[in-house]
Amino acid sequence: MSTHSTIDDIEYAIRSPHYDAFTEPAQSKLLLIRLRGGATGAIPNASAGRRRSMRLRAMVNRVNAVAEGFVNHYEPAPEEDVMRWKRGLGQLAVKHYIKGEMKKRGRQLQTHPDRSVLVDFPAGYTLYVHLKGPANDPRKDCYLLHSTIAHRFRSPAEFFLHLIWLMKGKPWGRDKCECKYCKPKRTQTEIGEQYDTGYVRKPRITPPTTRRGGSSAEEIVGGLEDEGALTCASTSST
Repeated sequence: MSTHSTIDDIEYAIRSPHYDAFTEPAQSKLLLIRLRGGATGAIPNASAGRRRSMRLRAMVNRVNAVAEGFVNHYEPAPEEDVMRWKRGLGQLAVKHYIKGEMKKRGRQLQTHPDRSVLVDFPAGYTLYVHLKGPANDPRKDCYLLHSTIAHRFRSPAEFFLHLIWLMKGKPWGRDKCECKYCKPKRTQTEIGEQYDTGYVRKPRITPPTTRRGGSSAEEIVGGLEDEGALTCASTSST
């Protein structure tokens, strides 16, 4: 099912049972992708409880770090890293799935794939940052958690095939897709070479105009202003 329609100033490129792809007046050249509630593969009811547990553990570990001089814990990722992931996933989903779906329907993508953003992670998934090392200069790695099929996804390049599979409605009657965790014989290097996931560009986005009731574009654009890599890079500050 697909339409090219305008509802409440939102122009839909695709409407499907599992996701929508659309633009809004404030960012007419930015394609937004929103999954519907059933498009998930997360551990049932795990996210909220685990977030509370991780926050408590992070607080305890920060206190211990002061005395012991090192940290090793997870905490919710900062917004700039969340937006890097959503931007990367949106671009990969458009490039490797949505663009083809529009072509099947006799439509052309009106925006460049680089100007695509996933509005939210699938229901139940949360991005965390793992801090490990000296308390004053820990290594930082971002991971998408709460999937039923993988302990953690380490980058948008690891997760995007699973995301596309969710957007398709989890086809084939089983909880497996083409990602490295569903098909362990595939390596991430092979996937990267096949899909050219080594680099995803950052779109240039102009400040949105304010309109009554706000908009999804306005809510997410703030996180797109900073330059950055696709992942929460494994870093130590200098």
